[in-house]
Amino acid sequence: MVRSARLGWIALCGLAMVSSCSGGGTTSDAGTAPTGTGSHSGGSGSGGTTGGTGSTGGGQSGGAASGSSGGGASGSGSTGGGSSTGGGSGTGGTTGGPTGSPPSSCTPGAAPDPCVPYGYVCTLQSDFSGQCALPTELLPCLASVGCATSDLQCLSVGNGSLCVRACGTTADCPDLFSTCQPLGAGQYCLYDPCGPGTSNGTTYFAACNAALSGDGTCLPSPAPGGGTVGACLQDGNPPQGAACSTVRGAGGSAAQACAAGGICIPDGPGQTTGRCETLCEATSPGPSGPGCGGGQFCWAIDAAYFDWGACLTSCSGILSTACASGQYCLPVNSSQNGCLP
Repeated sequence: MVRSARLGWIALCGLAMVSSCSGGGTTSDAGTAPTGTGSHSGGSGSGGTTGGTGSTGGGQSGGAASGSSGGGASGSGSTGGGSSTGGGSGTGGTTGGPTGSPPSSCTPGAAPDPCVPYGYVCTLQSDFSGQCALPTELLPCLASVGCATSDLQCLSVGNGSLCVRACGTTADCPDLFSTCQPLGAGQYCLYDPCGPGTSNGTTYFAACNAALSGDGTCLPSPAPGGGTVGACLQDGNPPQGAACSTVRGAGGSAAQACAAGGICIPDGPGQTTGRCETLCEATSPGPSGPGCGGGQFCWAIDAAYFDWGACLTSCSGILSTACASGQYCLPVNSSQNGCLP
């Protein structure tokens, strides 16, 4: 069950790799994709998804690189791929990739993701195994491979390509870390950058603007190549310990998202319901953040991708009386057990 709880996070944000989704730079116009290194997965290299030895692709297919109008480098016989230092144009995604087939099995949450160079992502299956699957919303993609559903498009964003959803307003964006932003000639649901170096809040673990003013919490993650980037998580109403939702509801309602200071831990892989747990500073060194109460510890959900975590109650024995109803005492790392769904 620990895999169920942990890997529900990957389904939650599209997310087990949120640090790279937002890039390392600042936004320039109403949230245009940031210009930092990385593009949602740290596994594909700083120039976007790599072309792979012997491939004929590897560049950007349509003006992805900093105002250029043509494709990127061919990458033939190299690991190349076009260099993209600016926001994507929104026309096409990264093409090419290694020859051959993706691995038959993988470990969800591992960095780098061995599936990404092939246009897939490592996804938790119903039997709790990991297999390469087509990318879902806000995960890295190849235009030649595509996305998991027809309502998503593989477009150039920042230094790589993501599966993105067209939108008219943020109410059309289910992911609580995303807002509706301009990209090329259209508008798409993209991660909402925040924190130092942006115009959206100045401090991590503090207020940022999600759908409205001051209605989110800026959460930090390590940036590829060093430093820190932030993504704004929209806040809702349920307090710590209450039932919650990991997505916006009908009409863009975030009422069932956790209140400021909390994070919704899904009940299982692929589920959008869960329980609110308290946010905490999970890594050191890293941006200073809140700690946990007595009898609790900060669960570093994935220190490779998050500088934040969730406060869990310490316990022993799967049916520990320390755990609330509906929770079990599960190993979350090599030395600690915590109460989880």
